[in-house]
Amino acid sequence: MALLPFLADPALRWRITAVTNKVEGSNGFSAWLRFGNDGVIADNDPAEPRTSHSCRPT
Repeated sequence: MALLPFLADPALRWRITAVTNKVEGSNGFSAWLRFGNDGVIADNDPAEPRTSHSCRPT
């Protein structure tokens, strides 16, 4: 029954909307800070670091 007080009270709607916008802004800023495939590591092959390390000139 949370919908009825939300619909009946303009001040409550304003507060909930303000907090929602604040959280969405924070999420947008967090997404802006991340880079590279949204922070997901695409390849997790344990042999890859050994292979790339062995190809380096000594």
